[in-house]
Amino acid sequence: MSNISTYELEDIIIEHFKIAEEEIKNKVRSAIMEVGDIAEKEVTRKSPSRSKTAKSYKYGWITKARFNKFTGEYRLRVTQDSEKYRLTHLLEFGHMKRNGKSRTKAIPHVRETERNATKELIKRLHEEFGGNIVW
Repeated sequence: MSNISTYELEDIIIEHFKIAEEEIKNKVRSAIMEVGDIAEKEVTRKSPSRSKTAKSYKYGWITKARFNKFTGEYRLRVTQDSEKYRLTHLLEFGHMKRNGKSRTKAIPHVRETERNATKELIKRLHEEFGGNIVW
């Protein structure tokens, strides 16, 4: 048995934790990106289109990933790329018609996709880390 000081042991343990931390971050990032791609396809599929020729809203969804180096958070957004982002709220919740007397029918397509993506991400993280995560 070799003699090592407590300081050397501390350095070895810290190094192993840093390696494990990077592995966990990489697994979480890849799960987030995979679920984001699935969510983008699902919201594109569920999005309404006015006609066969005007599909810029339906196919304007993109996935954006951001890493905040100060907080260490990794965020993923599925958003509208074009100027059609204002339309999302109106379609999701409905709005007053021009005549001011009636409302349009709401077409919920974003909330449902968000719920499904959250459930899928939690499921994947549970599978990846053996169900030892408490939410």
